[in-house]
Amino acid sequence: MSNEKARKAQTVKSAAELDLLRNSEIRNGVFIRYYGKATEVTIPDTVQTIAESAFAGNPRLTSVTLGKHVSAIQPAAFKDCTQLRSITLPTSLRIIGAEAFRGCTSLLNFILPRAVTLIGQSAFRECRSLTRVILTVGLEDLGAFAFCDCEALETITLADTLTAIHRGTFWGCRSIKAIEIPETVTRIGRYAFGKCVSLEAICLPEKTSYLGTGAFSECRSLKSIRIPDGVRFLADSLFSCCELLESVEIGDSVTYIGTNTFCTCKRLAEIRLPDSLSRISSSAFLGCSALTEIVIPTGIEEIGKRAFAFCTSLERMELLAEIPAIEEECFLCCLALKSVYLPDSVTRIGSRAFMRCLELQSVRLPSALKSIGEYAFAECEALTEMSLPSALEHLDNHAFWDCTALETAILPNKRLSVGYAVYAGCESLKTLVVPDSVRLFRYRLDRWQIPTQARIILHKELELSMLFAEMADPETKADRREELERQIRIELVKLGHHRKTSKQKKARTKPKAAAKKK
Repeated sequence: MSNEKARKAQTVKSAAELDLLRNSEIRNGVFIRYYGKATEVTIPDTVQTIAESAFAGNPRLTSVTLGKHVSAIQPAAFKDCTQLRSITLPTSLRIIGAEAFRGCTSLLNFILPRAVTLIGQSAFRECRSLTRVILTVGLEDLGAFAFCDCEALETITLADTLTAIHRGTFWGCRSIKAIEIPETVTRIGRYAFGKCVSLEAICLPEKTSYLGTGAFSECRSLKSIRIPDGVRFLADSLFSCCELLESVEIGDSVTYIGTNTFCTCKRLAEIRLPDSLSRISSSAFLGCSALTEIVIPTGIEEIGKRAFAFCTSLERMELLAEIPAIEEECFLCCLALKSVYLPDSVTRIGSRAFMRCLELQSVRLPSALKSIGEYAFAECEALTEMSLPSALEHLDNHAFWDCTALETAILPNKRLSVGYAVYAGCESLKTLVVPDSVRLFRYRLDRWQIPTQARIILHKELELSMLFAEMADPETKADRREELERQIRIELVKLGHHRKTSKQKKARTKPKAAAKKK
């Protein structure tokens, strides 16, 4: 009975071998192409290489066993074999080429031989049924996008011989929850773990020196991360859209935070910026809605546009750095920010820099400030007074638009460019102090959209009223009173001369106007 079974098995095997020989092209140890319709194929031991595209696009193939002498699988050898469920790799295998198994959507698992040293670019890309991979010791190069879009992949064991994880290697592996990166790895490429939406924890080796753009972007379950001291640059979009990220420890060597690095990390409540930091790029912390305070260290030379925009819980911002400007929309919609102290190095405040900071009550403007951009403080509904520094040269359109609680505004006593509707919507404005040199009052008040109930006074009148107030104070000493009396007399003379000069100029213009009419 057993002999009969053996004979039948031998007959089946012989038939399969005969079919393979009839429907394939093999030359000098290279399996060039298979033309048959069999679902299961066993490669003869005489074959050493599976040629490029040898089985590519075969719709029937479900199982492949490679001969014991196969050492290389060339690019795209089994690409788009959508029914391929299993493959047996020999111990002699050393190289798996680019896209070798790309699009094998039914491939469940495989055992990687120890001799394999190279897995090419996109080798197992879009193998959507693959659940587990063990990369054995000896693997030296894991190509870019090697396991990209392997959506069912849950477990991956990396070889201790790897030194880098290249671009997009595990992009879109939505089922990976944890991964251990070997201590030998020094570089993690662009988008290497991007869109690993289930990844909860990852430990970066101490030797890591490079993290590429978007390396952990859209890892929506990642809760904490520690940046090793060897990393100097936090690349663009590195942790963008990591919505559950709560804790970040930045190494003391970091000098640069890129564009969108922590964008929309909605759970990030606090972060310590190292003293080594010199630049925060645009939108770096955009939409970090749980961030409550930030201390910007002294070494910072530049803060980019929208760097902290929409940090809606930010209450305290301590700016220690001597930066030249607050860029546009830098603190836009920081709804909880209550006070701002700007260093004397700031000469420019960009458009919408503090727009819609609804709780902002006090702002200390630097003495060297020269320009305030359009809508810079618009809709700061808690702001009650604003005194602009004497160095100011340009106040742009709508700068204090809809500051509904603003009661007192003081312009510097000098010629300056003031834009359109600067105080539009400031319905509580009671006092506006303007330069002594202001002409065409009615035109300017209409252009600035000053509310009708506001009292307009010149700087000289303001100085005089302040002197009178100090004079009326019962605690003012006698010698100070005498000095105040002298100052008041001088100011009254100046004010009288100013008004007299103004009347004379008006009188001179009337005859000219009459002459023109004639």
